[in-house]
Amino acid sequence: MKSSQEKNKFFILGLPRSGTTAIANTLNACGDVYLYSSKKVEGIIDNESYLFEPFALANSKVTLDWKYKLKEVIEPNFTKKFNGFKVIPGDQVNIRSLVNDYGYRPLIVIRKDIWKVIFSKIAASYTIHDENTLKEESTGAQIGAYLESSRKAKADFSKFLPFVPRLEFFLGNFIKSIYELENEARHELNPIDIIYFEDFIQPNKTYTKINEYFGQEIKFNLEYDDSFNIIREYLVDANWTRNNYRYLASRIEANIQRFGIHDDPKVPSWLKEKITNNPFLLG
Repeated sequence: MKSSQEKNKFFILGLPRSGTTAIANTLNACGDVYLYSSKKVEGIIDNESYLFEPFALANSKVTLDWKYKLKEVIEPNFTKKFNGFKVIPGDQVNIRSLVNDYGYRPLIVIRKDIWKVIFSKIAASYTIHDENTLKEESTGAQIGAYLESSRKAKADFSKFLPFVPRLEFFLGNFIKSIYELENEARHELNPIDIIYFEDFIQPNKTYTKINEYFGQEIKFNLEYDDSFNIIREYLVDANWTRNNYRYLASRIEANIQRFGIHDDPKVPSWLKEKITNNPFLLG
């Protein structure tokens, strides 16, 4: 029989750049709620210590035996009524096992504008691999790219040819992840709730299911302006030509066909619309 403590174990599940850290910070500031993060050691700033992601492959140390880390490292720090951490699809942890074997419940976060997710992710990755940033690695400048909006990073998107396969890689992986979150996770992982980035950035946004789970009203006041345009925000200095945009649109269409986006009834209508009417269709 599970104890009351085990019944209140949760994890925030969502793609990078989808508001998961903002959700974690909001919950961590609430009474009776604890989000695990490792000890913040000077000179070691990583996903585990600053982004609540103990199983991230980008961490300074990765434990392959995730079950050992869960039971011997993470859960001994669980002293509050509600305890959890963040998980990004692809982390070194079995999500189904967390739910079925260890009594965790996910809070699923999805950002509908997949292009803003992808560009934010790529912009952050460009920033952490920038020559000046690499020189500052020991100061934690790399993880800093993920602690704030990537729109502030002023990433260089001018190298078009290397960008295309990178976008296709993330597009394919994120389509797969969103499909699983909207279908399998919704019905098989008993989520606390599934919330969308575009909703919870609204002023004083609150959710009945989340409030019921945590036993208190939780308001998300992120004050985030999501009205920006991808091309004007990220590509204004890239000097891409009309042919560049047309080629990118053709590669996206190829992926639409590859994944059978139009024919699969389980693909959410909002995802079909975002991918089909992508911002690179300039005519």
